[in-house]
Amino acid sequence: MRGKLAFTDRELATLREHGVAIFADRVIFDAQPPMSDAAIEQIAAQCAGPLPEALVALWRTTAGGSLDYDLSVRFGDDHVEALSWTELYYHRSDGVLDLQGWIDHELEQTPGKKLLALPIGGFEHVERIYVFVGPGASRGAVFAWSEGPPPAWTKPTHGESVARIADDLRGAFAALTLTEKPGADSVFLEHVEGLVEAGLGRELGKKLVAFYQGAVSDLKALRKSGDPKLALRALTAAIKRDDAASIRQLARQVPLDRPIAGPAIPLEFAVSVGFFAAADALLEAGAPINAAGLTYLHEAASPKLVQALLDRGAEPLIQTIVNCARGGNRATADLVSRAYAARHKDLVPLFRKAHAAELAQQRENLKMSKKGTFSHYAGEGAIERNIRNLETYKLPSK
Repeated sequence: MRGKLAFTDRELATLREHGVAIFADRVIFDAQPPMSDAAIEQIAAQCAGPLPEALVALWRTTAGGSLDYDLSVRFGDDHVEALSWTELYYHRSDGVLDLQGWIDHELEQTPGKKLLALPIGGFEHVERIYVFVGPGASRGAVFAWSEGPPPAWTKPTHGESVARIADDLRGAFAALTLTEKPGADSVFLEHVEGLVEAGLGRELGKKLVAFYQGAVSDLKALRKSGDPKLALRALTAAIKRDDAASIRQLARQVPLDRPIAGPAIPLEFAVSVGFFAAADALLEAGAPINAAGLTYLHEAASPKLVQALLDRGAEPLIQTIVNCARGGNRATADLVSRAYAARHKDLVPLFRKAHAAELAQQRENLKMSKKGTFSHYAGEGAIERNIRNLETYKLPSK
């Protein structure tokens, strides 16, 4: 291990005693004991080609465990999605983490044949990570499979898809990063605190956390890399930090019409999540917006910002009016209403229908919340405010 935070052999041994392993500069916790040579040979016998060296190295470090990093994967040219890779499968595990169970599942799809793609981890049943173990130039490459969202999901996304993450497993681990410094809700930080209380040692715990935080995206390094893919990743990280200064620099290096979150291009992503400093910087840089760019507009967007988006080609949408009204942002709701009315003659009936549907949904949410069968991230009071905002909003007269 290189760098200022390299662990000594003694520290690595202590970490292993507490279920922590390091592989390819990433931290694995709940780490299982290394896999035996016999077990590795048993798995290799089920594959169409020899196991890649990096995979064998991982299993000789740990046979499985947990991860807590961010991972974005491009599914084709039109979608970039956050992918959950929190699990590394292991032998003789119960349930969803059982490596041989997933191998058997794959073999059932092609009876009588050996594996071309070996499942090694993922997230529950909905997202999996595969290492290609067949012949040819792709041997060792790492792929992601995603089931896709449930039918009721409304955000931009993809359906069931496969995407290549990296040419080898170490490259896939390098793609595991942290968009920002982890906060109090971090699964990993909470786990480390538990290890310290169990005897890991406060200083080693601090060193482990510092090492883990080394995966936070280094925007400066990404900008200087000259790699368009890395620069686009840096732009995404800068938007998530609402970092206008970095965006102004990166906007000269990357195309601003490429999807970075689902099918959303940079400006659409920024306005959908409420990063308005980032949105302003993108507007200054001449970033485009698609006609449907207001579909996921954050309800707190200002009239000035929305007018700029309309001037740049975004279409005023009925649901945008409803969403802004629900959030109490009447000025922006009025602006979009007037823009819609200037282009269409069906504002009133379509708004009434969408408004009634949203109000009914919010009232149902409140009813379920009181029964304990629904939970709003901002609390029951937020649902009540949504209802009041919708009940009191009226379309502008002109």
